[in-house]
Amino acid sequence: MKSILIRAFGRPQGILGRLGGIIMSRSNREVATQMVELLDVHPNDRVLEVGYGPGVAIQLIAAKLSSGKVAGIDCSAEMMQQATARNAADVESGRIELRLAQLSLLEGNTSRKLRKTAPSTQKVSTT
Repeated sequence: MKSILIRAFGRPQGILGRLGGIIMSRSNREVATQMVELLDVHPNDRVLEVGYGPGVAIQLIAAKLSSGKVAGIDCSAEMMQQATARNAADVESGRIELRLAQLSLLEGNTSRKLRKTAPSTQKVSTT
């Protein structure tokens, strides 16, 4: 049972990962909306989301930006596909950049800080 849940939600992959992403995009939208409001995103901010899942929060953040950018990393190819499809226009324009990576591969001061809060969304800088 644990293996099934991990494939659907922990590190989504295959048909279970696809289904998990659909479920997450619907069930987590309200929480993502609240989280984005708490971030107090400004039009020129640069935001990093670690563990972006199906890309709902990234979509909400991008809607608040005019000259800012959103970057995200996730360890699931399935979530990258869903997030890219959900945010196709902003990915194409370069406002959103999505990467497939594991947080453990990041080195330096930021990885220690991010590891404590992952998955999370961090406001990287404002101008």
